[in-house]
Amino acid sequence: MNQTRTLLEQRQAETENWQKTGGVAAIILALIYVIGFIVLLTSLRPIHSNDMTAEEKIAFVLDRKEAYQAWIFIIYVFFGINLSLLVTALSQRWPNRAKTRMQLANVFGFLWVGLAIASGMITQIGLQALSKLFLTSPDQAALLWMMIEIMQNGLGGGVELVGGIWVLLITKVAQQVNGLCKTINSLGWVIGLAGILTVIPGWGALGAIFGLLQIVWFTFLGLYLLRTPASIKNHN
Repeated sequence: MNQTRTLLEQRQAETENWQKTGGVAAIILALIYVIGFIVLLTSLRPIHSNDMTAEEKIAFVLDRKEAYQAWIFIIYVFFGINLSLLVTALSQRWPNRAKTRMQLANVFGFLWVGLAIASGMITQIGLQALSKLFLTSPDQAALLWMMIEIMQNGLGGGVELVGGIWVLLITKVAQQVNGLCKTINSLGWVIGLAGILTVIPGWGALGAIFGLLQIVWFTFLGLYLLRTPASIKNHN
């Protein structure tokens, strides 16, 4: 009896630790979105202007190479690391409830993690090659820059399909097990749908809506996980 109680207490402590970890990770994810948007709309705004040629955009980025690489690391690689913590925390919160949907959500959650990190690493490595090539052949450097952007956008920088599906699945599970508040669930449906619709040509602007609403969703979710402990008694 005492051994069983000890095991339950250990499981409860582990679950509570994961919820705190997931809560902090969710808030960090929200902050990453804020940092990403601020830098994009201020320091990096010129590279999205049609007034600059491809060579001028490359020169602009390479002049700020270290800062640009730091930004890419934060919004992709660091994002992916924290997302992996949140995905794990949510899987620990509802391990045996709505089990099939939760397993499917985990697949898309960790797939999003992989795509985000891969997108960031491709850009980081690509910039190293770009800086060398630009010195000898600006035309080829422009072609390489276009290829880097295509790969980055294809992996998740321009299409939020995988992230949208993950949010929808988490929202569906949360509603089924009464695991999150109505505000978070309502936001989840809108965010998930917006993310999925970015796959439609010409609807890429919904990615901004997806990102902006995720700031609110991640913040609310993080605070909820920190304030509302999960009980292992409700996991079976």
